[in-house]
Amino acid sequence: DKLYASECPDILNIHYKRLTGVVQNEKGKPINGAIVGYRDRPYFSHSVSADSLGRFELMLPNRTDTTRASWLGYQTQKIHVLPTDSVLTIRLKEIDWSGLRESFKKNKK
Repeated sequence: DKLYASECPDILNIHYKRLTGVVQNEKGKPINGAIVGYRDRPYFSHSVSADSLGRFELMLPNRTDTTRASWLGYQTQKIHVLPTDSVLTIRLKEIDWSGLRESFKKNKK
């Protein structure tokens, strides 16, 4: 069995807060499967997937002030989390592929 830091915060002197929210596209529609997470140290990261309604729940170390959200076809968004934040609404922007298409057309000729 594996032991996770969030399961034994007293041993590691790590305190967590519960961060919940929803991930949506620019039109306010939920993004099923969007990834929300954080990188605590270069060697440790944690993430969760949003459900079919775009909802997520993440246990975030109190010392962590940044989280990230991403999904295929959308720009990864870095979110600054304040100590008082407990609920977030994250809106991801679709990637603009038009420049890539034009570049591909030029290289194809």
